[in-house]
Amino acid sequence: MTGFVPGGMQQYHLPSPIDPGALAVHATGRLNTMSEILAQATCLRARDLANRATGYGGASFQDVKGDYSGTNRIAAAHRALFALHLDGVNPANLPRIGARPQLRQMLRAPQSRTDLVIRPVNYADQLLENAVSPDIFRLIESTLLRQAPGRPIEKSLLIDSMFRLQQLLHVGFDQAAATYGRRQRERGWTEFRSATPSTPAPLAGVSDREIDKFLDNAFERGGMSIHVAGPTHYGDLPETILGLSQEITDKSIPELSRPGNLDALIDSVDTASKDA
Repeated sequence: MTGFVPGGMQQYHLPSPIDPGALAVHATGRLNTMSEILAQATCLRARDLANRATGYGGASFQDVKGDYSGTNRIAAAHRALFALHLDGVNPANLPRIGARPQLRQMLRAPQSRTDLVIRPVNYADQLLENAVSPDIFRLIESTLLRQAPGRPIEKSLLIDSMFRLQQLLHVGFDQAAATYGRRQRERGWTEFRSATPSTPAPLAGVSDREIDKFLDNAFERGGMSIHVAGPTHYGDLPETILGLSQEITDKSIPELSRPGNLDALIDSVDTASKDA
């Protein structure tokens, strides 16, 4: 555990069952974190500290742990889709990075950031990661190859790649939702839709008191106890989460594309690179 890192959450608090504000933080955080990882990797290649992107894997660093003590199993969901590998290793573990502790801390930070989320949100993340990671890795790989080592950083190339990354995320959300829907049907999940107005609804005849009791139990301890059961019991919640996250991501602007932000990151990497 790295503890709180720059750009990530700075206090530990458990999420409410569905908080659009927290979901927005996670969705925009994903876009900005992946853009930062892309920019950092490009800087390393431009400064001859790394050569090329060779693959990706699971998280190597994490700021805080989730909370598994209660019934709702709160997960610490990484904002990064994956840990990028440069020259066969995590960038923070490159041989020439070890002698530059400040730079190593910078490289660890975006990989470490998490948000505390309910399990359906974490499951939706996994669906998205499976759907879009290969395409985003290829985008990062091609961006690095277009950056000449030892030459000034191609800022326009980087910004263009950030917006292409955003477009890939849009497609990935659709693919992830489609995958979840197919898996639910394979598990036997069916959605009730009334064919005619006269067709009774599934809860027809159930008293208000019984419904209230069910909802009280479902939201016991600030979360839905159904979340513990597993994907089969999530209903269409992951699809809803993916749809909301897609809309939030589409309306976002990568922070590094804003005037001055990319220059600041490049300057920070240059300064940390001299700390040897």
